[in-house]
Amino acid sequence: MINNIFGAPVLVIPMPNHEIIKEQFLPFLEDENSFAKSEQWDCNCDTTMLDEEKNGKFPWDLFFESVKVGVKQYSKHCGFVDSALENIFGFAWVNRYSRNQHQEIHAHEGNGNLISCAYILEQPKDENTGEFVFYNSAATFFPAEMLEPVGDCFGKRFDPMLSEGDIVFFPSKLDHYVTYNKTDLRRATISANFGVR
Repeated sequence: MINNIFGAPVLVIPMPNHEIIKEQFLPFLEDENSFAKSEQWDCNCDTTMLDEEKNGKFPWDLFFESVKVGVKQYSKHCGFVDSALENIFGFAWVNRYSRNQHQEIHAHEGNGNLISCAYILEQPKDENTGEFVFYNSAATFFPAEMLEPVGDCFGKRFDPMLSEGDIVFFPSKLDHYVTYNKTDLRRATISANFGVR
């Protein structure tokens, strides 16, 4: 189902083949040498985003085969023509969150990115391992309880309440962040950007 978040279409669906994807990625999640820290981001999570060699070792084939279902569903809702759907390309990476790690407010626009997604690859059933949150810096100045509900969300933050195995698709320009992991349990996500050639 497509939701309207800050006026933007957002799709949350279960990721096809989640258990198999998780099983394939698990050895890499447990290997410290698979990740690095970014000096370009204002956060402290472990990532493969900026190291092509590390990122290239991950088993991406099943992820990309599975994610096509959601990309096409989301693209059709957004009005992309059928010919464009055959020319969608993407780039993905893994972020890993241990205790006190987080991701700052950011968006994925630029480099031809139109659609982005976040896939909850591993999230223990503990409410303090961190949450993916959308952020709207241009939110209304008026209290939400004084405004008539119109099917959109008010305020600066919206938590889509993602669980392990969920994947969320959204416009690449939509700001988002990840809250601090307050536990000793590991949380891992796959992010990806998609554009049209």
